[in-house]
Order: sequence, then C-alpha cells, then structure tokens
Amino acid sequence: MRIENYLDLAKAKNNIKSNNELARVMGMSGTAISWIYTKKAKPTEDTMIKLADLAGVDKKIALIDLNIYRFENNPELKNIWEEIKNLTETK
Repeated sequence: MRIENYLDLAKAKNNIKSNNELARVMGMSGTAISWIYTKKAKPTEDTMIKLADLAGVDKKIALIDLNIYRFENNPELKNIWEEIKNLTETK
C-alpha cells in the first residue's frame, strides 16, 4: 500500500475530514502531512506506526511499505523489501 493510502485510510476510519485534523490527531503539523502527501518528505518510523494504528493496518506491514517507498529509486533494495512483504503476507 502506498503512503498516501495510509493517510487516506487513517482519515476514513477515524472520520477525519482534513489533513490538518489528521495532523492534529497525530501530533504533527499540517505542513508535515502535506509534505508527505506531495512526496516532499518521507514519514519516520514513528509516524508510520501511528498511521498504521489509525488505518487499522499491521505495523510490520506498514514499516515494510515505508521501506518500499524509501527505496523507489533503488530497484534492488525495493525488490528485496517487496519480497519480504510477500513472505510476511503469505504467513
């Protein structure tokens, strides 16, 4: 799942109407959320865990997805993280 999907799912599952409200719930600035949406910034592990909790997604999968996102421009590492995700999801 893409990072934007985590943000959208977190808002939907918690009846959050705006990025600013999501930012407040997560203890972040609206700018930080906006930067994550526009790919100007990547979430930290702590942010990803908060998003996973709000979105109702397994934290381990969320951290794997974060690394897939981080390594979009490095096909070898991205493929490794995708393989790890596949192994995790088949258990």
